[in-house]
Amino acid sequence: MSQTPHPSQHDPQHSSSDPADGIRVLLVADPGLPTDRAGSIADSLQQQLDEQYSTTVHLDVSTSMLRLRPDGTLDLSQALEQARSFGDPDAVLLLTEIPRLHAGRPLIAEIFPEHDIAVVSCPTLGVLTTRRRILDVLMSCTLRMAPTQETRDASPYGRRWAQWEELAGPEEHQLLLGSGWIG
Repeated sequence: MSQTPHPSQHDPQHSSSDPADGIRVLLVADPGLPTDRAGSIADSLQQQLDEQYSTTVHLDVSTSMLRLRPDGTLDLSQALEQARSFGDPDAVLLLTEIPRLHAGRPLIAEIFPEHDIAVVSCPTLGVLTTRRRILDVLMSCTLRMAPTQETRDASPYGRRWAQWEELAGPEEHQLLLGSGWIG
């Protein structure tokens, strides 16, 4: 597994997830375009996180390839391992170039609350206004993962072209689906 921390943001000495230290958010992007997009929005994401939370928010940005299992599902074990190397952050945001679908609709984001991980698919966000869309989706995911006990409203980051759905069952999680149907 290759990982490249953002030059000024990963501090190996600060690996505690003590609430007194604030909230720790890790943004991991696939190499290439997702890494470029993550780098271009990191400061804006940090600013929006700071505006939303009354405690300090530490944002780490890293590059690593999200892998698929042979059956086509996401392999989150690698993401969990990387999160541990960053001190078990309160929220992990994975920005991938893997196009994803659910029931014929674009799967923009998926939150796995049992792991505090959200996966965001760049191709499902289109080619226009992607910076704003990426920021909105990352903020919506972070707020929905609720890294603090404070209640936060994610609705300002909602868009008419996307809808959140709750999946029940053994692996309860949330999906952000695009409004368009494919296939």
